[in-house]
Amino acid sequence: EYIELAFIKTYSPDLTEEDFSERNARRLKRMVTEFGLSMVALSAHMDLGRDDSVESFKRRMTFAKEMGAQIIITNASQRHCETSFFKNMEKLAQFAQSLQLIIGLENPGDGEDHIVNYAKTGVLTIQRIGSEFVRLNYDIGNPFIYSKGTLKPEDDFEEAIPWSVHFHLKDV
Repeated sequence: EYIELAFIKTYSPDLTEEDFSERNARRLKRMVTEFGLSMVALSAHMDLGRDDSVESFKRRMTFAKEMGAQIIITNASQRHCETSFFKNMEKLAQFAQSLQLIIGLENPGDGEDHIVNYAKTGVLTIQRIGSEFVRLNYDIGNPFIYSKGTLKPEDDFEEAIPWSVHFHLKDV
């Protein structure tokens, strides 16, 4: 019944800012509806710690809302961009509230030093942002992947549950 489309540059290298147009959102929404499906979430991962990320992510948020999504999923940023990330999140959380759209920050599995990389750091990030429109999209398999098997999902995920709006599951 439900799908989550992914508009992520690393998965689709030809993705451009123009792909996040209102016209494209309406076209895709029609296609989803024609198949009898609905959208709950849209993945649009990007680095929210970059100086230029606010306007780009607002475009993605508007696109997600136009498609009917209730949640937009992204990564946060790497720890060395923490100051700019939290500054950007003040603006993005307000914009999310104006759209009534929830930002789901995902814990990536790439092994880099991210602001959100497992349940504890995700919870601390959500608490610091302090907006009901910013939650976790907890990917249950990613802690296992980035820790190279030393952190088991069952030892990490429970702390994330009250702070999560959406989950990704994968067989690891």
